[in-house]
Formats: sequence, C-alpha cells, structure tokens
Amino acid sequence: MLNTQIYSLKYIQSEELSEFKKRSFIALEFFFLAVMNFLVSTNNIEIFFMLFEFTTLCSYLLIGYRSDAIATSNALKALWMNQIGGVVILLALILSSLHYDTIYFDLLIENIEDIYLIPIALLGVAAFVKGASIPFESWLLGAMVAPTPVSAMLHSATMVKIAPFLMLKLTPAMSEFVSLSITLFGSFVFFTASLMALSKDYFKEILGLSTIALLALMMAMASIGTAEAIEACLVLMVFHAISKALLFLQAGVLEKSFHLKYMRDIDGLIDKSPLVVFFIVIGFASLTLPPFGAFIAKFMAIESLSALIALNPLYAISLVFIALGSVFLTLLYFKVLTK
Repeated sequence: MLNTQIYSLKYIQSEELSEFKKRSFIALEFFFLAVMNFLVSTNNIEIFFMLFEFTTLCSYLLIGYRSDAIATSNALKALWMNQIGGVVILLALILSSLHYDTIYFDLLIENIEDIYLIPIALLGVAAFVKGASIPFESWLLGAMVAPTPVSAMLHSATMVKIAPFLMLKLTPAMSEFVSLSITLFGSFVFFTASLMALSKDYFKEILGLSTIALLALMMAMASIGTAEAIEACLVLMVFHAISKALLFLQAGVLEKSFHLKYMRDIDGLIDKSPLVVFFIVIGFASLTLPPFGAFIAKFMAIESLSALIALNPLYAISLVFIALGSVFLTLLYFKVLTK
C-alpha cells in the first residue's frame, strides 16, 4: 500500500481543501492501515469487534471527506450498513461468552458444537456485510464518491478483505450445511454482480461491482474449506488487491488529468495518454487472462467445485454460477478495453 500512500500525497494537493484537511486525510489513511494490521493479527473477538468498528469509522470519515451532500449521504449509508456487521459481531461475542465461555476465536472454533453454530453464523453475516455482498452492495458503490486513493486502498485492497479473511478464519468450525449455504450464496452473488457490472457506464462503479463479485467468490472458496479451495481464495485475494489498486489509481488519473468518469467519454484515450491505457490494460488482463494469478484462482475454484459434485450435487449449481460469472466478467473487461 506504500504506492497508494505516495499517490495520495500528490492527489490530495489538487483538492480544494484546507491545508489541515489535506494533512488529516493522509494521517487518517495511515491510521486505517494500522488498524487493519492489528485486526488481522488479533485472536480476541472483543478486540476484533473494536477494530471492525474503527474500520467503519475510518470508512465513514474518508467517504464523506469532501463534505458535499452526496459524499455525506453515502458516508452515512456506509456507516449504518457496516453497523449491521458490528451488531452481529457483538451478538456473536455475547453468545460465545455465554455458551462456550470464551471470547477467543481459536477456543470458539475448537469447542464448536454442530447444534449451536449461531456465533459462527453471525460472524459469517458480518463478513458478507463488510464484503458488500448483495443486498449490502450499495454502501460500497456509494463509496466511489470518495477521493480515489480511498477507493484504491479501503475498498479494493484492504477494508473489504476483512470479509474473506474472516471467512477463512471461521471455515474449520463450519458444518457441511453452513459451508454449502455460504458457497451457494457466494457464487450467486459472484454471478449477479458480474452481470450487473455489464450494464454500467461509470468506470468506478464497474470496478466496484467487479470487486463485489470477486469478494463473494473468495468467500465461497473459503467456506468450502478444502486445501485447493483455500489456496484459490488466497491467490485471488493477493492478485485482486494488486490489480484493483492499480485500476482505481488509473481511474483517479482519468478524473484528475482528463476529467473522464464514464465509459462513453473515453473513446480514443490511447491517442491522449498511451501510458494510462497501458496500465488499464495490464490491470484488466491480470484479472482475466493467463498466466496471471486471478485467472489461475478462478480455474482452481472451478476445479475444486467439480471435485465436490460427487459428494453433493448441489455444488453443481455453484459451479454453473461461477462459470457464468467468469464469462460475464471477461466480457466486462473486454468491453472496457475496446473503448
């Protein structure tokens, strides 16, 4: 994320804000990164809840940073929707403390009973909220009004990655029914968000919906719990972070340097800035084509599901959703590139 911070230093100078607000913007980004590093290293559910709420607060402040009507409205939407995730984590914490007498993830997972999976289910709901899965997608799409470094850092490479991270943490405690349910729902969101993105014209919204789709795929793979599926999830997490950060930074260049936000306006961009087009092509190719990791991860996901169909035919539904969603995402990326 160092490159995003360097980008932020230049980007924020062109904003019509006071010097104090510009400096506080950079400070808030660094604070958020510190919170994220602490969040992924804690084993205490109480501390995890506190840090989860801090990420929500940072998101609210950064989305509404320009303080206009749209930014304020979208920041409030992100705040109350993410509070749903906070509330269910708090409920999971209370139930874990009462029934299992623990506030630690590892002890909860070790002692989990198939007849009392409510804490795990609630934490799973929190993951879907933070991952902006349907029907919570509007908070992430609304976040695109924030300064572009916010989209590049919070909403592609860091904050939303809490969702697959939490799902990977919970996988050992999931029953077969819970695992299958999350896999089916995640693959359905992947398919639906990919299809929705095809009809969009706003460049950041296209990137946002494809992020929602890929986050859902990561969570679906994490919930399966096999070694190959977990590996696919991890590979996709890494390559998605790199590719989407690059693409959001290019979206910022388009807005600041060329005043372009919509696909209908970028015809002939290669004549104005071949370098920007080159980076956009690299970004989309790394999500679509071999030998890049995102393509390999999708292939691994399909292979993982194919191996499970013999155990439960319902996995075939998930396989169809992922295959179709992958086709739609590929069409989406080529639709952008042909402009």
